[in-house]
Amino acid sequence: MLTEDAESHISWLVSARPLTNRQELSAKNEILTDTLLFGRFADPRRVSPLDETQWVDELNQTPHSDFVFYIHGFNNPPYKKVLQRVENISHQLHLSGLNNFKIIPFFWPTQKDAMPVNNYFQDQRWADLAAELVKTCLLPVTRLLTNCRVHIVAHSMGARLLLHSLKDTDYQHLSQLFLIAPDIENEALEKGNEGEIFSTTFDQVTVFYARDDLALRTSVVANMVNRIVSRRLGQSGPENPHRLPDNVQAIDCDKINFSLDRIKGHSYFVTKNEQITPVVRIIGESLRSINIDPTLPQNHNDNMPGNTDYTRR
Repeated sequence: MLTEDAESHISWLVSARPLTNRQELSAKNEILTDTLLFGRFADPRRVSPLDETQWVDELNQTPHSDFVFYIHGFNNPPYKKVLQRVENISHQLHLSGLNNFKIIPFFWPTQKDAMPVNNYFQDQRWADLAAELVKTCLLPVTRLLTNCRVHIVAHSMGARLLLHSLKDTDYQHLSQLFLIAPDIENEALEKGNEGEIFSTTFDQVTVFYARDDLALRTSVVANMVNRIVSRRLGQSGPENPHRLPDNVQAIDCDKINFSLDRIKGHSYFVTKNEQITPVVRIIGESLRSINIDPTLPQNHNDNMPGNTDYTRR
């Protein structure tokens, strides 16, 4: 079983959450202003802050060829969910034979409620505030990372945060973007829409979606309160796949999401067993630089089987 006490593969972090007096990430509803926290885990809970230059130097001195930033979704406490999931992804990638990478979690404040819809709009506000910090503090730093490739995995509302952070920027140096159950409008990635910036910033964009994702069904209802009537990209997939840029592919996860997340069908990249989920297998193959032809006609209709293999017809 994969547990929170498993050997840690996580060394560095970036956070919009401040530290407590005990040098732990705050679980309160508070956010840093004007800057981000760059640091290293001293143990499974305590953080050693680093200044930006020292943090960059440490990463550049490692032999790792790939750094993967993980941006979590809403209703995610820092230790019980975010770190546990990052450890889980990292462990799966190691099981697949990958070793020359590091996953770096990005923490931002989210509420914690048994009924996530109660805090949905507050989390949107936190995500938008954190996006400004990513834009001004983190994205410029990624340009300073040398002799490596930089990728991002964004889950759920993390896609909104990333999208808003890239607004009015011209970054073109990032490698792979993986959007898992993205909580943004399903037309967002089309040419001419705000999410097209993903396809100009990253070499390749991969979207994972599932029509019966219950968390995103809640999101659709919640957004109607603000008179936003749109299906979510992580639920329906792209609205008009023929309007997507050539380097965007979408993969249907209907066959696997509830076998891996039996409650909501939303976090289907996580496993409790010594197995590699189809989503993480695809991430691993992309990190190995296996070429996936983005012009294949089945971009929108790819369908994952329930085992760890996947097919593209």
